[in-house]
Amino acid sequence: MSKILVGPLVLVIWSYIGILLGRKNMIFFLVQLEIVYNSILLFFISGGAAGPNGLSVIYFLVILALVAVEAVVGLVLTIVYSKTGRDINLDNMVTLHG
Repeated sequence: MSKILVGPLVLVIWSYIGILLGRKNMIFFLVQLEIVYNSILLFFISGGAAGPNGLSVIYFLVILALVAVEAVVGLVLTIVYSKTGRDINLDNMVTLHG
């Protein structure tokens, strides 16, 4: 069981380090955030493979839907922000009004 969880744990640690180091670029930040979510989904799938109940599959589908919505909203905000001619540097993103 513990060998199954090493892969998602490495992905979580790697993506948290990426979030801390690459906080300047919005696209890189969103990609690292998606890796965090996907590794959490891997935790649910690998944990559910060891257990007898199917509750982890329901959690997986709910989290997957939330991740999809978060990705769409994040990318739309990034596209709208860059279409206005502004830099997508996270330090400069304070407000979205024109």
